[in-house]
Amino acid sequence: MIDFDYHNVTQKPDKIFGVVFRGEVFSEIAKTIIEHIKKKGCLSSYETREIINDNGFASNSFYKVLRRMLKLGMLYKIGGKYRISKEFGNAMNRLYKAWRKLLEEI
Repeated sequence: MIDFDYHNVTQKPDKIFGVVFRGEVFSEIAKTIIEHIKKKGCLSSYETREIINDNGFASNSFYKVLRRMLKLGMLYKIGGKYRISKEFGNAMNRLYKAWRKLLEEI
């Protein structure tokens, strides 16, 4: 179950990671990945090791978060580089619209 009050996602975009990922460590890894891509434009395979070492992340945790971000549509990979995808936001928008439609039918 998602506790939106606990995560306080309104007005604080970076709090979305707390909703999607369990635990502070996973949330911090996801936030670090997104911040890196926003700054550099992409995340290459060789930069992943650098991020892991610079931030003291466990490799298995880092790659678990990376795989989940790909699966959720937060990122996509092309040519060995990870980039931010709009699919996650689009999926959340579709979920919102479906929920609204369900409420109207009740």
